[in-house]
Amino acid sequence: MPLLCPTEDCTGCSACVAICPQMCITMRPDKEGFLRPSIDETRCVACGLCTKACPVAGPDVLAPRRPISVCAVQNTCATVRKESSSGGAFSLLADRVLAQGGVVFGAGFDSEFHVLHMGVDTAAGLARLRGSKYVQSDLNNVFQSVRQHLGSGRHVLFSGTPCQIAGLRGYLGVDHDKLLCVDFVCHGVPSPLVFELWKRALEQRYHSKTQAISFRRKDCGWNRFALAFSFEDGREYQGTVKEEIYLRGFLSSLFLRPACHACRFKELRGTSDLTLADYWGVGGRFPGFDDDLGTSLVFVNSSKGERAFRACADNMDIRSSDYEHAISNNAMIAGSCRPHPDRALFFERLEKQRIDSLLLRMVKLSFRRKMTLFIKQALWHMAGR
Repeated sequence: MPLLCPTEDCTGCSACVAICPQMCITMRPDKEGFLRPSIDETRCVACGLCTKACPVAGPDVLAPRRPISVCAVQNTCATVRKESSSGGAFSLLADRVLAQGGVVFGAGFDSEFHVLHMGVDTAAGLARLRGSKYVQSDLNNVFQSVRQHLGSGRHVLFSGTPCQIAGLRGYLGVDHDKLLCVDFVCHGVPSPLVFELWKRALEQRYHSKTQAISFRRKDCGWNRFALAFSFEDGREYQGTVKEEIYLRGFLSSLFLRPACHACRFKELRGTSDLTLADYWGVGGRFPGFDDDLGTSLVFVNSSKGERAFRACADNMDIRSSDYEHAISNNAMIAGSCRPHPDRALFFERLEKQRIDSLLLRMVKLSFRRKMTLFIKQALWHMAGR
């Protein structure tokens, strides 16, 4: 049997699935809802390609990197910046690839609001990839699609977590001149099961199907971003990062993938050409950028990334910064998040309790705020009955 990485180290990158010549590996959800590889032993020929492609199966760990340059960036289009998670740098990089007749891959919602990776080649399609999705994305057959487009001579931008990009590199085996890899500073990957349960709970509460979701709504500003659901009946649910219990659970590392708590790709150890993040604390260095509409932190990691970044400069407001200032305001650049002390208890109770009640008990909120939300929740359920 092939030697895949230990279960607790698996990032779910799907490189093993994509490279298997026998197509005997599939991604299946585990009891916590995370996608993991499953091997059909009757069809495996022990070729070892899956082990070779896996970015964490071997003992080698990439050395920390120092970027070529570090910049604070704001997209000069205010509309795009408002629709983006931070400063809109990703959209400019993607626009350039689309203008070259290329394809952009990233995470988007399907019709049922499951998060999966997809490729787009139009400006209209790009809107589906804009903005953060705090859920593990299903990569499906995206790696094969990337290889096909590169083989036909098209430019490709692949955006994903550092481990997803490492998986793509492992699958491709060699670099391609027309492939631009863009990752982001990652807090960790939440369970798709937990988010699906939260979505269903909100739909039951509002007695309406979901029409749109935004994880980073900026109505209350970039610093107090909100998770927002729009429903088919025209109503909305919205909660800021200070109070919304799914966001609080995510930021408290309550339901993240186990591998995220010992991530191998911190300190820019990944293989991306560019790394994006929120430039938290930007006002301390560049007061003029502190307008609460969002600022991107951009790490330029390769000469290819530098060329792509410079090609977008005319549509960016840029300030040169340094690694030390960036890392002092964003701990996730250098370190993995610690698991929530009640993580195991949370997943143990997940099948037995309502997700809203369980989250409310476990996330850190003031007693007064918890009581307010508890009363609202009780009234919603009473109205539902």
